[in-house]
Amino acid sequence: MSNWLHEGFSGLGWALPRQDWEPGLIWLHAAAGSLLSLAYFSLPLLLFRVVRQGRHLPWQRIFPLFSLFTVCSGLTHLMQVWALWHPADWVSGWLNLITALVLIYTIATLLLPPALNLFSPLAPTHFNTVLLRQMQNQEELERQILYLNERLRKQVDELERLNILKDDFLSTISHELRTPLTNILLSIDLLQLSLSQLPISEKQQQYLRLLRQECQREIKLVEDLLMLQELSANFYSKDLEEVNLSEYLITWVQALQEEAIAAQQELSLEILTPFVPLQLEAKGFERILRELILNACKHGERPGQIQVQVSLDTHSTSLNSLLVFHVRNKGSIPPAELPRLFDSFYRVTQADPWKRGGTGLGLALVKKWVESMQGQITVENEEGWVSFVVTLPVVANVIAG
Repeated sequence: MSNWLHEGFSGLGWALPRQDWEPGLIWLHAAAGSLLSLAYFSLPLLLFRVVRQGRHLPWQRIFPLFSLFTVCSGLTHLMQVWALWHPADWVSGWLNLITALVLIYTIATLLLPPALNLFSPLAPTHFNTVLLRQMQNQEELERQILYLNERLRKQVDELERLNILKDDFLSTISHELRTPLTNILLSIDLLQLSLSQLPISEKQQQYLRLLRQECQREIKLVEDLLMLQELSANFYSKDLEEVNLSEYLITWVQALQEEAIAAQQELSLEILTPFVPLQLEAKGFERILRELILNACKHGERPGQIQVQVSLDTHSTSLNSLLVFHVRNKGSIPPAELPRLFDSFYRVTQADPWKRGGTGLGLALVKKWVESMQGQITVENEEGWVSFVVTLPVVANVIAG
């Protein structure tokens, strides 16, 4: 094989530099040099692509210098492969010298300016200036943070003051309005009693009924405002009592049947689990149930249905049992309105097709009642039904059998 390579390359006018090299060693050097040359030649292309795609990178002189160095290095290795069969010592020497000079110039371009700046007599002054500027920026940032914190504290104090003024105003105005409204209602009753002995027209009777109805509505608004203020300020005193909830529920729902019939609603009660005597704030629970049923009467489809479902979960992981009840009515509420449904004085116009009106405090009071009893309330649309779900922790008096 060695003789064949020697005779073949000699016939081409080429010569092997070392007669003692094995053919495999020759091809190893040739392959390695060619691959190194290819790798060096590809680096400038890669650098050009990175700079072109990363347009945020500024163009610097070091890029062409580095590219020139990699090209010279690739040519050096390619020359070594060529010299295996056609030695060209002068060309190789000059090429190595050019590569070395390019490398030295590239390194000098990278390292010389920082090194000169480091030993420059102006370097400490420059560093001190930069450090002073950073310290000034830090101090300015701290001043801004302190200023914003102070503004935030003042705004919080102002909001608390306004909230106290609002509560005082509601309490005062409610007390001041309750007495004259009660007197007006009493006067309306006396007027109706006096006029009952006289012949009056149907129109006059309608005016008296309207006057009484609106007066009662205003009285309810004042009472709701007072109750909302008491619940918000935690002034309301809760009286727990032992109740047989099944009997209470039947009584409460039955008392609202007249309202439901007037609103063309079929009101039904379903007790899903047996009840043991419970320690419960009965007044608050009755108010929650009443407001939810009246809300369904006002805003439900007509004719429609109102379903009240009540159950007791005695297997709760907490020490208390969980009283869960659903109040459902036919209809729907726009999803965008659901988060604000329990806000004070907020009314969904689209959910009041019968123009029954209201104070806008009913559901706000319900939520305050539920929260005062450490419970939760949610509302959702369920395939043509609006469902309010209330969960209340209660103490069950379990009777050993």
